[in-house]
Amino acid sequence: LFGPGRGSAFQAPLWLDHMHRQLASALGARQHTIAVRDAASRELVAVLPMVMQRSRGVTIVQPADFGVCDCNCVVGDPLRLVQLSASADVKGALRRTMAGADIVMFRKVRADAFDPALLLGTHSSTGENASQLCETGLDPDVWRLNILRRKFTKELGRLQRQTEREHGPYEHRLTTDPAEIDEAFAYLREAHCALRPDTFLGKEAYFTFYRDYAVAGAATGEALTYVSRIAGKIVA
Repeated sequence: LFGPGRGSAFQAPLWLDHMHRQLASALGARQHTIAVRDAASRELVAVLPMVMQRSRGVTIVQPADFGVCDCNCVVGDPLRLVQLSASADVKGALRRTMAGADIVMFRKVRADAFDPALLLGTHSSTGENASQLCETGLDPDVWRLNILRRKFTKELGRLQRQTEREHGPYEHRLTTDPAEIDEAFAYLREAHCALRPDTFLGKEAYFTFYRDYAVAGAATGEALTYVSRIAGKIVA
């Protein structure tokens, strides 16, 4: 069911799987994924990747987010979701799946995406993050050469040559080696914590989530990790 136009990177199956396995229990949440199927064919029509959490005596059902997602959505074809939202039976069935919740909310919805409030009859809010969806194609280097101004790429080249003269050879490349990814994330945590002691990466549950997802994503191609080195030392 998941694919372009039916969900963002933050609803990708591998990402959600790691989130549920490594963040949900650590943060006192329970997976509450809701699947909508065609009554006759049993075809999967939509998925609502929700979680249930209890905070200060209040039980909340909301998207699986935990502060690591830029946007949330119902996974499915937008036109089919609009059709479903016109059905009182579907909306009634969805409300029953939320039984036991004091609050149901859907935050960080893209302004150009299907509004989950139409299905759930509850409050939704648009995303607070200024993230942008950008189609680069299969080869980001080709995209870069076609999109970036020549003057800009020449300036990057000049800065790279200056860096190499002053500090040593510079290398920026994709890595799929688990040991190298682990080394890069260890550097990332150290650098982040030095700047911001309250960073998510300083919390073990979040750190292992990001690192383990990067390793798994590299193996499947769902996520890419680039590492920059100067004179063999990781710098980014």
